[in-house]
Amino acid sequence: MLGRQVTAFKTSHLSPMREREGLLRYIHPEVINHPEQAYLTTEVGRAWLAENGIRL
Repeated sequence: MLGRQVTAFKTSHLSPMREREGLLRYIHPEVINHPEQAYLTTEVGRAWLAENGIRL
């Protein structure tokens, strides 16, 4: 709808947040292409959000 590509968002935003910064994790890490794959915020990610004034 927005004319954006999912792969660019994943590689430039989601993957770094998961791999390098540890802010996100997969709910099914053993099967990357799982049909119900999603991201969860880690403890580190929740701390980062709290530091930046973002409440869940």
